[in-house]
Amino acid sequence: MKPRLVFRLPMLLLAILATACVYDFNPDLSGKEGILIVEGDIVLGQTSSFNIRRSTALDSWNLFEYAAYSNLRVEASDGTLYPERSFGLEGPFISGTGQIDLSGADPSLEYRLAFDCDGRHYATHWSNAVPGAVIDSLSFTINEARTDLAVKLSTHSDETSGYYRWTAVETWEYLSEAYSSHFFAPAGTTYYGIKVERDTVLPYQRGENLIYCWNSAQRSELLMATTESLSEDRLVNHQLYTLNYNDERVSRVYSVEVSQTRISEEAYRYWEKMQRNSTDIGGLFSPEPSEVRGNVVNVDDAAEMVLGFVSIVKPVTKRLFILDSEILFYRDPHRVPLPEREVPERDEWTNYYQRGYLPTTVYEPPDPAETTKPGYIELYHWLPARCVDCRLKGGTKNKPDYWPTPEI
Repeated sequence: MKPRLVFRLPMLLLAILATACVYDFNPDLSGKEGILIVEGDIVLGQTSSFNIRRSTALDSWNLFEYAAYSNLRVEASDGTLYPERSFGLEGPFISGTGQIDLSGADPSLEYRLAFDCDGRHYATHWSNAVPGAVIDSLSFTINEARTDLAVKLSTHSDETSGYYRWTAVETWEYLSEAYSSHFFAPAGTTYYGIKVERDTVLPYQRGENLIYCWNSAQRSELLMATTESLSEDRLVNHQLYTLNYNDERVSRVYSVEVSQTRISEEAYRYWEKMQRNSTDIGGLFSPEPSEVRGNVVNVDDAAEMVLGFVSIVKPVTKRLFILDSEILFYRDPHRVPLPEREVPERDEWTNYYQRGYLPTTVYEPPDPAETTKPGYIELYHWLPARCVDCRLKGGTKNKPDYWPTPEI
């Protein structure tokens, strides 16, 4: 039977877009193949994560590939070794990502990261942690035109000057375009303790839904600042980044957790050069590759080019929530109507499901008397799954424990 077409509804366009102290920064390595790249910091007092990878040829399917390393460890100046948590694996770890538990590390000692890769030995320079600084506040402001929202931070330390770096992990709540009160249940599956004998449509129970989802991502830009030109080591309402009024991340509830570390001047200069050179027309290696060398070296061949700067840090964190229901900031200039809702007959449900459609709500016929006729079969509105299932936009139904709103 030809599907029934019913009225259109407006929809909200919601587009969906990290590991602590691993800076997700991808420099321009065009034409530079096989360069070892080390990402991560030695984070005293907690588990530290490290990524070890190599650059690949520009025409490769991926500009980076993980390197097979072994014997990853953090060494302390008193001789203590902190080995990688191997999770039962043996030999080189081709994943390129390792974790080291530093929960008992003494902050008064010096440390370095060391590992082996392709028969070569690598290590960072010995260093100790830079004294930290408290985050006094994390806030936001909206410009007069109400087009940009700026996330700002205030901090200070007892030192005369300092060098700061931040990571920002964003989490946001969003909606699917259409609400669904029912779902498709394939034959042989069990829902609410009852086995479904044939393909059917059932109502959600216990508050389940596919309209609310949550997503999370770490901001990729380098967030840094220094107080070297100021009279004291203090930043007041320092702008970290901005969000535009049509950014769907701020469409409902937005949160960011900022992790702050004070780093050495050497580390700051390294990241400053990485940031500047990667945005220059000449690319990362303009003008001289030696200018972007970090503190990771081949201990047997200091001439080898290695990228990465591993700092010894004790981060502090602070979280900010922004509710659009309170600030009325978000505006979607590209709002478009939903596709036509379709009402297929029961023998077409399986076919619709296989074509990527999902049921949403009960169809009410123009004549309510039809529902009382013998043999009447309840029908449902169906829409493309992308309009119904919020998970298809990159998020999950895993609501963070700290989330301030009651939705499931």
